Amino acid sequence: MSNDNFVPSADEFALVTSIDQARKAWMGRKKRLTESERQLLLAEVAKISAELGELQAWAAAITRRVTDHADERTGRTA
Repeated sequence: MSNDNFVPSADEFALVTSIDQARKAWMGRKKRLTESERQLLLAEVAKISAELGELQAWAAAITRRVTDHADERTGRTA
């Protein structure tokens, strides 16, 4: 199925910018974060770190279960 007849709305056009325009906007921006931006960023990093810790614990638990089952199978005699 083709989307040849799709016509983006005016709002969708507003979201598109060239890389050069974005780079100029970024370079023209103040180089330092505001305190509120810094606090938001730190909060996001803390949230991501907590989620990463949970994922690492989950992966470790799976690894233990798989290893335990493999040891049980290896310990059996034929």
